Amino acid sequence: MALTVPPQQVAHIKNFLQLPDDKVQGFLAALTEAGPQYNRSNLSREVSSRTNLPSELTDGVVGVLGSLYLTWEAQSTPLEQFVDQEVHGALDKAETFSKENADVQWAKLRRFLVSALSLENTVGTAAKAAYILTQHEHVFFNARILTDVRPIFHLDVSRNQSRPLLFTCYE
Repeated sequence: MALTVPPQQVAHIKNFLQLPDDKVQGFLAALTEAGPQYNRSNLSREVSSRTNLPSELTDGVVGVLGSLYLTWEAQSTPLEQFVDQEVHGALDKAETFSKENADVQWAKLRRFLVSALSLENTVGTAAKAAYILTQHEHVFFNARILTDVRPIFHLDVSRNQSRPLLFTCYE
């Protein structure tokens, strides 16, 4: 099955390709140092705060990385083969690269994708966790715990030997 790139992701990739090389390396360093995040928005905020890049750009690029990570993992192919064959073909078909600089832009993006998609601790965790958190019919979103302590008295109250009963109700 051929990989397709949604138009909104093409726009994020084009904006990312306009960054100078030092900003791309800073983005990659921020991804590496971010640590495990359990959703894409937290990872994006972490990267944005470390790089001072606009949150719209980091949100978009982290979203692209998450989608690509899950697709790559489902295909069980080597990372570089996935990037060179599937991703490159899909990006060419979506006309992501400028005609004048297509080779330079692809080389820059390829280096970034291979490095970023191999970050299982950050990119992989965020991509997998976001997917897992939404896989239930009734996604958990709220809880209330009520705890009560009640004394238990014996028949002879004058001996004052009551015992507490502790119970917890989950609602």
